[in-house]
Amino acid sequence: MNAVALPCGVQRFALDDIPAEPWRNGGGLTRTIATASQGGQVIWRVSAADITRAGPFSRFPGMNRSAVLIEGERLELTGGRRQIAFSGVGHTAHFDGDESLFASRPEQQVRLWNVMTRRGQAMTSVAEHRNSAVDLKSGCTAFVLVLKGQYLLEDAGGDAGTLAAGEGLDLRQPGAAVTLKPASGDCSLIYTEIYSDT
Repeated sequence: MNAVALPCGVQRFALDDIPAEPWRNGGGLTRTIATASQGGQVIWRVSAADITRAGPFSRFPGMNRSAVLIEGERLELTGGRRQIAFSGVGHTAHFDGDESLFASRPEQQVRLWNVMTRRGQAMTSVAEHRNSAVDLKSGCTAFVLVLKGQYLLEDAGGDAGTLAAGEGLDLRQPGAAVTLKPASGDCSLIYTEIYSDT
């Protein structure tokens, strides 16, 4: 990830450079990318979770959750009649944070992209883009994570550097639009947008 300057309100990150917080049950690690709170209550949060062994999946009452498998081959979450099977990088699931779910023991470490929004106060859209250019508009709150390949960043001034797998952008009310263009043969990224007054 190079150091070319980006527009105001746009920051780069690399997942492996973000401090990891261990889960209370010892089953994984969480890396918080961004969060917004109001009155001591989390309104939305974007994070990445490394799951290393079977165990309860934390409940977050009042929150809606979207999760994307970004590393690993397979993960299953089960609870009551509910079963969520992530099969392959890019697989996305949406579920209620109130649900009691249990994570199966993965055959290898897996990593999830986690987006939580408080019902009635925030919403999100989470989508995978493959081998196509993505326009990141100004005046929004959005997050990008590259899953495969490399992307060229362009703003009004031209070339703004590149992003590789495991790297991303934190765009909170950016002052200018940014475009990501595939720079290698097989590329994919996760684009998350948050809709909230916070």
